[in-house]
Amino acid sequence: MKRLLTLLVAIIILIAIGLGAMKMGVGQPLLPPKSDEAKEGYTAVFLDNDQVYFGKLSISGKVVILKDIYYIRLNQPQPQKEGEDQAQPQLSLVKLGDQIHGPVDEMRVNTDHILFVERLKDESTVVKAIKTEKENKAKGGDQNAQTPAPAVAPATEPAPTTTAPTTEQKQ
Repeated sequence: MKRLLTLLVAIIILIAIGLGAMKMGVGQPLLPPKSDEAKEGYTAVFLDNDQVYFGKLSISGKVVILKDIYYIRLNQPQPQKEGEDQAQPQLSLVKLGDQIHGPVDEMRVNTDHILFVERLKDESTVVKAIKTEKENKAKGGDQNAQTPAPAVAPATEPAPTTTAPTTEQKQ
């Protein structure tokens, strides 16, 4: 009888700890607050498949909804002949929706696949490039044009890209 009572108390304590952890959000992905301020700006969403998307974020349960979505494409230059300087890869900002399969400008991502998110400042290079692309489109610019990402200083560590990493590069 005493053993049964001890087991019952232990189970109740474990349940209380589990409920407390769920209430505090332990184990939940770190997402920005659901405030109006967070909905106004752009957010970078880093996924577990090495892709990064930029857009207007909202949260619905275990799903993050992105709208007005952009991503960065790494354009590899053509291989040069021996003795010539290698051209640097070029980055371009691409609006989701112009792809061959014609996706709508909304993406729903299960939070289990999100590594982390970052709210972007209005002064960030990506947000400035998005605004430039929108201004060009409003002026009647090429609908399928890709906006070159503004030049940035080299990082000390490589930034995540939206392309699969290559195993070797020709030298």
